[in-house]
Amino acid sequence: MKKQFLIFLFSIVLLGCRSDDSEDCGATGFPPAQLSFNLVDASTGENVFSSGIWQGTDGITITDIGSAQELDFELVLLNGNMLLHLQLPYDERDYTYSFRRNNETVFTIKFTIVSENRQCYVKTSATNIQVTNAGLEILGNNTVKIAI
Repeated sequence: MKKQFLIFLFSIVLLGCRSDDSEDCGATGFPPAQLSFNLVDASTGENVFSSGIWQGTDGITITDIGSAQELDFELVLLNGNMLLHLQLPYDERDYTYSFRRNNETVFTIKFTIVSENRQCYVKTSATNIQVTNAGLEILGNNTVKIAI
């Protein structure tokens, strides 16, 4: 009887494990997508943060013009340049953000959010990116170079 119980228990354990867990994503914990800005001086091409042209992020505000909401951002060192990271919204629609420094508009950026359902998450991307009052180079992976 003991032997039969162990075989039964072993069978239950084996049947409970699936080798094909493709439908079960578990807690993937994917962070929200970000839009990264490499802000460079238009005349020198140097990153304004890394070169010391701008000292930190004091006086910088980014505002969603549609909602008048001020947005959070962070400065991150990547490949020797300080990039400004801004979390992308999830709602699929057009957005216009105003980038200001010391209460003066430096540039305005317009973009469209598109989402693509993946197996275990939604990939969010910014498309149709346009900038006014500055130069724009799209570097890919939601990263843009802005010449100011």
